Amino acid sequence: MPSFATITEIETGEIVQQLGPFDSANLARLACGQVSGELLRWEIAGLNWEARTETQVFQVQREWMSEAEE
Repeated sequence: MPSFATITEIETGEIVQQLGPFDSANLARLACGQVSGELLRWEIAGLNWEARTETQVFQVQREWMSEAEE
C-alpha cells in the first residue's frame, strides 16, 4: 500500500503540502526531512508517525503488517 506525507502549518492548521505516493512509510519520512531541510524527530501519534518543526507538523500514516506477514 502506498504511503503519503501531509505537511500542516501549526498556527493555522492548513495543509500546505502532500507528498507521495511512496513505497513505504520510511521513504515518506525521509522525503519530509528533505523538504524541511532539518533532521526530524519522529514519534508515534495514534495511527501516524509525527514530526514537528517550529512552524509545521509532518504526518505519515504508520504501516501495519497483516497476520500473514508476521
